[in-house]
Parts: sequence; structure tokens; C-alpha cells
Amino acid sequence: MTSTITVTLAAVVGGLALMGAWIFGSAWLLRRRLVRLRATRRAADADALCRAAFPDTDAANVRAAYRWVQELVAVDDVPLHPGDHLQSTLGIDLGHIEDKFEASYECYGPEAVDTAAPGDPSTVQGLMASVLAAGYEFYPTPRNAAGASANR
Repeated sequence: MTSTITVTLAAVVGGLALMGAWIFGSAWLLRRRLVRLRATRRAADADALCRAAFPDTDAANVRAAYRWVQELVAVDDVPLHPGDHLQSTLGIDLGHIEDKFEASYECYGPEAVDTAAPGDPSTVQGLMASVLAAGYEFYPTPRNAAGASANR
């Protein structure tokens, strides 16, 4: 009986160690990929591309929505392009997006409009469109202090 428990315990501990190493390795590979992506892109190009994706929206609102999305990326200052896939390119966990929308809701209240924004919701542009449609781009700054433009 004791040997069975010892063998089972050793298998569980070994499995947990292996899983921990895999998770650490995956996170390390993601960070490495994002650092490489950051090295190959210019922030000015990313800013211009994202502003061009929302030509009828005030530039300050677009920049704020861009920052809202960029804060979800595991590596700071990775220049985002509108077509970047949130999960496969940037490694953003969809649960973190939901958490941030919930926090934005708690800060600002209900969305300004229905957040079913047009476009692909799995890309940077789609998420920015949802953030802009909800009026959450200036989170965590309280709405009255954000200086949010009415020109969406």
C-alpha cells in the first residue's frame, strides 16, 4: 500500500513539474516572440496604421483605445498593427480582455452604445472598435477627467 502511494505521489509531482516547465517555456517563447516583433516594428508606423483604421474618430480617442489594447500585451511597447491577431500574434488571453471590460464597466458604467462593433473581434482593430464603441478607451481615468472627445 505504501509503495503504491509513493509511486502515485511521485507521478503526480513529476507531472506537475513537467507541466510547470511547459508553462514557463511557453511564456518565455511568447515573450521572446514579442520582443522580436517589437524590434521589427516602428511605433510611428503602428500609430499611423491604427489612426488610419479609424479615420472618423478623434485621434486622441484612437490613441487611448490603442493604449487600452496595448496594456494587455505581455511585453511593453510592442507596436500593434490593426490586423494583428490578439491570441496567435500577441498572446493576449481572452479572459484578460473580459476582465478589463468588466473593470471599465465598473469605472464608467454601461457602454455608450452596443459593443457589437463591425470587424473581426479577434484582431487589434476589432478590439479597438469595441473599446471605442463602448466609450471605454480612457479607462482607468474617470470619464469626467479623461477629456473624452464627443467626436467618435
